[in-house]
Amino acid sequence: MIKFINHASFIVKNKNFNLLIDPWFSGSSFNNGWDLISKTKVEDKELKEITHIWFSHEHPDHFSVKDLKYIYSLNKDIKILFQETLDKRVINFCKNLGFTVVEVKNFQKYFFDKNSYIQIIKCGLLDSFAIIKDSNHLIVNMNDCVPQNELYKIKNIINDINIDVLFTQFSYADWNGNSAEGYLRKNAIKKKFQQIKDQINFFKPKYIVPFASYIYFSNKENFFMNDEIPKISLVEKMINKNFLSTSPIILYPNDDWDYNLRKNVESIEKYENDFSQISIKHIPTKVNINELINLSKLQVKKIKKINGNLFMFIIFLYQKLFKKGFQSINIYIKDIDTYVYYDFYFGLKVIEKCHKRIIINSEALSTILKFEWGIGTIIINGRFFLENMIYLNNLRSAFSIPIINSNGITVFKYYLNKILNKKNLNIIDDYRVNLDID
Repeated sequence: MIKFINHASFIVKNKNFNLLIDPWFSGSSFNNGWDLISKTKVEDKELKEITHIWFSHEHPDHFSVKDLKYIYSLNKDIKILFQETLDKRVINFCKNLGFTVVEVKNFQKYFFDKNSYIQIIKCGLLDSFAIIKDSNHLIVNMNDCVPQNELYKIKNIINDINIDVLFTQFSYADWNGNSAEGYLRKNAIKKKFQQIKDQINFFKPKYIVPFASYIYFSNKENFFMNDEIPKISLVEKMINKNFLSTSPIILYPNDDWDYNLRKNVESIEKYENDFSQISIKHIPTKVNINELINLSKLQVKKIKKINGNLFMFIIFLYQKLFKKGFQSINIYIKDIDTYVYYDFYFGLKVIEKCHKRIIINSEALSTILKFEWGIGTIIINGRFFLENMIYLNNLRSAFSIPIINSNGITVFKYYLNKILNKKNLNIIDDYRVNLDID
């Protein structure tokens, strides 16, 4: 039996265990950038019966610190399952809360009983997906993953196995153009639908559950990005049109499902009614320029401490001379009408008027400067404007060193691995963005 909770969260219910996956029940995520479309209806009684929790990754729409603390207040006997990582951040955080934590190695099976297990497969540095055996049923939970080599590695695992259920994302989950560039978001949906088709062709599941996209962009700065989020009825229609042997299952919060075919009409109506009522929930606040400059100084100080002052100066000179490496950028801070220049060695400084190629409000910029995961959060919640898509890489590159360091990797090691062509260290695109874990 599966109990759907909300967004990317559900419970696999078995007489011997109850596995809760990626609980995010309430509140906003990504620096007041996302909110849930529908209300969560999980009962305390069910949370008290949970035996295990698996977190696919530490993004706050999957790893909600507030909800995890609430769960612990109800049930201290839960075992947390999490992938093996370099930094141990999630594992140590959960241990410090009081949970028993099991660190599961890549491709390792953790057995709940002799007939049931979860097999966790890493996807990049941050994410993971899982194959879950629930007695006589096999579930593949892809959550947000867009795997490449990982699928080929599991080909032998699934060749002789019938997949009962595939859970996968169905909408875009980060910045895809400015307000007038809806075509970019349309293209993102086309790619997402193709991804769904590719996964169905690969896994050949009996059922597919579209999930991990039941959110809306809820800030005044990013609300426009809801314009191309697909109706769940269109997702169902696309799957039915292209596949005869795979049936879509649409689950609404608090729905129970017994692995059998069911009608989706009621769930679809509820979701689409909820989505028709979304509204802006968050208005940005202003941060003065002096505070932003001080935050940048603290960020630069930490960068030099972790990576070495002399080494970072050499990297800085290399970037200046050859225009390669971590970018230096000009930014227009719209709400305080200020132009600034940023580089990773000296930080932020006010400049004369320049081209408005990258436009951002002061609250979003303060997030980038204050937190090591800040640029990842802002890229995902889309609270900025770019004159041209090419400046996305500039913005990302300029603030990527804290993200590299947050993975337990110095800039020296990052460059060394690039030289050695270790593609698994594509850190800059593998955003760490949890808001509360530190």
